[in-house]
Amino acid sequence: MLSNMRRRLTFANVISTIALFAALGGGAYAASKIDGSDIAKDAIKNRHILEGKVKNKSLQDDTLTGAKIDESTLTGVKAGNVLTAVVSNPAGASNATLDRAGQDGTTVTEGPGNVVLVDFGGDVTQCAWVATRGAPDTATEDPGYAQTALGNTNNRVEVRTRDETGAPQDGRPCMRPPTPNQPEAG
Repeated sequence: MLSNMRRRLTFANVISTIALFAALGGGAYAASKIDGSDIAKDAIKNRHILEGKVKNKSLQDDTLTGAKIDESTLTGVKAGNVLTAVVSNPAGASNATLDRAGQDGTTVTEGPGNVVLVDFGGDVTQCAWVATRGAPDTATEDPGYAQTALGNTNNRVEVRTRDETGAPQDGRPCMRPPTPNQPEAG
C-alpha cells in the first residue's frame, strides 16, 4: 500500500496539497490575528460593509452622530448636550438667582452693568445661545428683549435684558444653548 502511494506521489500533488491547506488555513489565521487597530483610518468605506452586518455590540459608545442617526428611531431618548437655565433677576444689584436648570452644576452671578453670567459648568463655545425674557408666574413675556454673548470664561453665557426702548433692565432671562454644532432648522 505504501509503495502504491509513493508511485502516485508526484511533485505537483505535494505542492497542490500544501497550497490547499495554506489557502484554507491562512484566512482563518488572518481572521484570528487582525483586529480594528490593524486597519488604516478611512480604509473601509460604506460600500465595503454588507447590509445588516454591523450590530450594536460592535459599535463603540458615542461614535455615531448627525446624519448617521435616523431620528425617528430615537423614541424616548432625551436630547444630549441641551443646556437650560431659568434665572430670576429682580430690580437691584447682584441679586440674580437660578430658579431652575436642566443640568447639575449650573450657577448664576450678576455682574456690573446689568449683566447676568450663567455658568453651565462645561464649555459652551460651540453652542448657539438663545435667551428670552419672561414674566414670573405668567404666560406672557415682558416687553423688551434679551441679548447673549460668550461670558468671561468658556463655560459662561452673558445675558443682558433690555426694555422695549433698549435701556438695560433687570428681568427674568430663560437660557437654552442648543446642542453644539447643531444646524439650525430650516
